[in-house]
Amino acid sequence: MKRLLRSAAVVSATALTLTTLASGAFAASDPKPVAASSTWLAGQAPGGIVYNAQYDFNDYGLSIDAALAFDAAGTRPKKIAQISDAIAAHVESYTTGVDFGSTDVYAGAVAKAAVMAQTAGDDATSYGGVDLVTRLEGLVSSTAPIAGRIEDSFTPGPFAGDFANVIGQAFASEALAAAGSTEAAAVTDFLLQQQCTEGYFRVSFTADKSAPDQSCDGGTDNSDTDATALVVLALLDQASDPDVATALDDAVAWLAAQQAPDGSFTSGDPLTPDKNTNSTGLAGWALGESGHPTEAAEAATWVRKNMAADRGPCTTELTSERGALAYNGPALKAGRADGITVALSDQWRRATAQALPVLQWAPAADAALALSGPTGFVRAKSGHTLKVDGLAPSERGCLFGGGTEKVLRGTGARLTAEVTVPAGTADRVYAVSGFEGIERATLKVLGSLEVPFTLADRTLAKGALQTVRVRGLHAGEKVTVRWRGDIVATGTAGAAGRFEDTFRVGRVSGVGKVRVTGQFADLRTQTKSFRVR
Repeated sequence: MKRLLRSAAVVSATALTLTTLASGAFAASDPKPVAASSTWLAGQAPGGIVYNAQYDFNDYGLSIDAALAFDAAGTRPKKIAQISDAIAAHVESYTTGVDFGSTDVYAGAVAKAAVMAQTAGDDATSYGGVDLVTRLEGLVSSTAPIAGRIEDSFTPGPFAGDFANVIGQAFASEALAAAGSTEAAAVTDFLLQQQCTEGYFRVSFTADKSAPDQSCDGGTDNSDTDATALVVLALLDQASDPDVATALDDAVAWLAAQQAPDGSFTSGDPLTPDKNTNSTGLAGWALGESGHPTEAAEAATWVRKNMAADRGPCTTELTSERGALAYNGPALKAGRADGITVALSDQWRRATAQALPVLQWAPAADAALALSGPTGFVRAKSGHTLKVDGLAPSERGCLFGGGTEKVLRGTGARLTAEVTVPAGTADRVYAVSGFEGIERATLKVLGSLEVPFTLADRTLAKGALQTVRVRGLHAGEKVTVRWRGDIVATGTAGAAGRFEDTFRVGRVSGVGKVRVTGQFADLRTQTKSFRVR
């Protein structure tokens, strides 16, 4: 099932109003980016588990992120089932410290695994032999002032502690609400306390569990785009609750206000101030599911700009990684130079898993892929404008041919590209490749030429007829014949590049010149003489 596809009933009046005001910017979405990123990401989880080769461990959490992304995007149902089966088989390893000889239980992992089970249509109360709902309920505090807060269960030690946070709380709220748990209301209430007055959700709980005020406003936490987006996504199915609806309105409004003019988002964390695909993908996804398709499309357009889509001949080291999403522009540039290295593969996988869903809103081009240029003859070594249609916003294209190789960036509308045709006479074929497909245009190029022609007679009587036979031209090329400076014949070369005509030489005796010119008189010409007696 598509867990996060929402009906209009859960979209707030505020969201509907904003959508109405800005609804016409993008008319249709392009399915190709979603499909490509889904294919790449699915390939990162063979057997259903993403393996981190750099640090030699199975990344169960990232595997779940991938499955949730597929579900949100409506792709790869078999891979979702495979991932869920694999997580179920390793549920103790993911949710507890059993692999380290510990009895610790991680609340956030339990909640996320429960959502995984529910998303795949599996039974969260019997998942790999574990009742995740009961286990999660046992990790919910019932003691004031943290009643409703999830807590890790751990044995005190130098490396032990309670690492539960607001993101885990969001998964817990979603999982318990879906399960109809009696703990769901308390968990959701505590989650709503983590929303600051400005509308965002913080990522960390109040460190002091005994502090009377456990709310966001009672702390000093920075805003967090990722946490806010994930909370919005987790709460959408509970939007019929007035308190939840109000929180969603405030969070969505805050997210929309954080979007940069280019469609991107930052995390909100001062330590990671750069705009990035993780934050942009999550925020855009949340906005799209909340009834803001225009903002989601703008985010998707920025995300798509950071996609590996380097088709030939404009190839890079990312050509074989089609669909992978880079963290940001510098990461994309590095990947094009060096490929996706083992050390950076985790960054690429996380970016793709978190940003894949927003690509549902990636806008399509306003026309099919096409390339066009001058239809008549053009001079060799001259500059010309080619017109490119059909590249969607941020879609990477490659224009090539005639010694040209240019990377293009789509806008959704027509692009123009300047080319200089090579020397020589030839039909020069130019082509443009997009994310898929390739289209061509042919320019009929004429270089310099001493036009080959013959005269039937070298000496003629006054008033006689002279025959000119021209060859070696381009089929369809314009031909002009001048005798003593006057035009005496015009036409076009036939399919074989030949032209023949006659003219009367007049009654002036003496030597005169015949000049034959092709399409371009200064470029393709020759002069010969004969005598009139």
